[in-house]
Amino acid sequence: MSRLRAAVALGIVAVAVLFALFAMLAQDVHAAPEQSYVGSSAAGRHVAGLSFSVRERSAPFSLDASFAAQSAINCTLSVTTTDQIVGNETISTPATLANYTALALAPGLPGEIVPAQDDYFIRGNTVTNTYYTVEAIPNGSGNYNLGIIVYDLNYNAVLTNTETADGESAGVTLIAGNTGPYYFRVFQVSSFCSGGTYRLVVSNPTTATPTSTRTPTPTGSPTATGSAATPIPGADRYEPNFDFDRATSIALNVKYTDLNFAPWAGSDPKAPDNDFFKVWVKPGLLVTCETLELGPGVDTNLILYDNNRNGIGGSQDVDRAVGNFASRLSYYVTYEGWLYILIGNEYPIDPPSLGVNYTYDLQCVVGPGPTSTPTNTRVPVPTVPTDTPTPSPIPTDTPTLTPTPPFIQVRALPTATPQGMLSVLVPINLTVYYDLNNDNQPDPGEGVVGISARVIDVTTGQELAHGFTDQFGFASLTVNASGVVRLVVPYLGQSFIIQTAGSSVLLRIAPHDLPTTIP
Repeated sequence: MSRLRAAVALGIVAVAVLFALFAMLAQDVHAAPEQSYVGSSAAGRHVAGLSFSVRERSAPFSLDASFAAQSAINCTLSVTTTDQIVGNETISTPATLANYTALALAPGLPGEIVPAQDDYFIRGNTVTNTYYTVEAIPNGSGNYNLGIIVYDLNYNAVLTNTETADGESAGVTLIAGNTGPYYFRVFQVSSFCSGGTYRLVVSNPTTATPTSTRTPTPTGSPTATGSAATPIPGADRYEPNFDFDRATSIALNVKYTDLNFAPWAGSDPKAPDNDFFKVWVKPGLLVTCETLELGPGVDTNLILYDNNRNGIGGSQDVDRAVGNFASRLSYYVTYEGWLYILIGNEYPIDPPSLGVNYTYDLQCVVGPGPTSTPTNTRVPVPTVPTDTPTPSPIPTDTPTLTPTPPFIQVRALPTATPQGMLSVLVPINLTVYYDLNNDNQPDPGEGVVGISARVIDVTTGQELAHGFTDQFGFASLTVNASGVVRLVVPYLGQSFIIQTAGSSVLLRIAPHDLPTTIP
């Protein structure tokens, strides 16, 4: 009898131990039984279906860790590979969903074995019942075999394309169920890759049923909320972005192409299209935003706003004298936050629906910009005389924009230096000339007199000095400043960022041939 009691007691203890073990496992296994998620098989391929992961109970929750690659896929690089966008390898740091031409999942040097990373992109301001088509396409033959997963604002997978038998590319068409945001994850599907780059192709949103060459696997149905807005046919892929709240997030040093002024019916289809963008900036950056590659008839106007949506400044024409109606503006950043960019056309487009044909590109770069750097080479310039000089002989066909003033004076304005900031003398020399002989350099008799020039403190917006060019087209403005300043020539629509070391700026007015006959 005692043996029987001992056996029963031992059995009870064994059952209790088993229940305790199962309870511990239940705390460590995290599954999503009510949704089709994306996991990985033993071979390392991403597959659709239920997945789970086991983690230490003491490990804190991490959004990025929960989206980390389930298993490593190593790429043996055959070429030197660089990534056009860096830092978007986690779902918490996505890049803006846009057209990119040289993305890479495995950057490195030839011969290196590099784990393939994932790339994340975000699309905000989506419109209910609107189609958004995205394709990831390798730039080489067999260098990648790509897959795409789309997540909703709650990070639930709603759409996947992880097939390996439908080619090396991957494409999805999302029917937005709400205003977003949606996250797009691009990753390597198969176990073989050789590096190189791929491109991301984002089609313009449409409310018509698109024709797709691929059949992505739906893994959920987002809940529709709000009311749908109907886009004008041909509206660019970043609409709706017609106000501050719907501003499209962009990245520094990336060109955004094929933008247009087609209005969005969610605003006012009869009103001009204003395009709002925003880029994250930090103190000490010199950021230059500019429009380029303007379509026929396009004349952009660009305005910058700070994180509190206060106006900073605007730019109309880069070089009106040569017919460059693009816009460019540089800003020395003094805060961390959003820098807003507003782009509009200078004159009304009538009717507004024709704005689909008014195209432009946009980029915000760190630095003065590839085409806006003033000439830093100091050129010989005459000294401004103290008495009224005898003018040099001037050809009769040299334009004189304003009457020659009897004396050229530069008036420095008193400025208060913020406490704790040291001020330095910033020498600025400006030469404005009409290049009569078209040799791209100032010659005697080509100086333009009476051109107004101003120096602005980029931190405070305060005017530090202003003056006019003399009969040689020359003005010298030396100011006391605690940092970077801006030289502005209002009449010619020019603006230059000047570092504290100073600079000599040559401003050329291109000659134009006069007609030989009158029609």
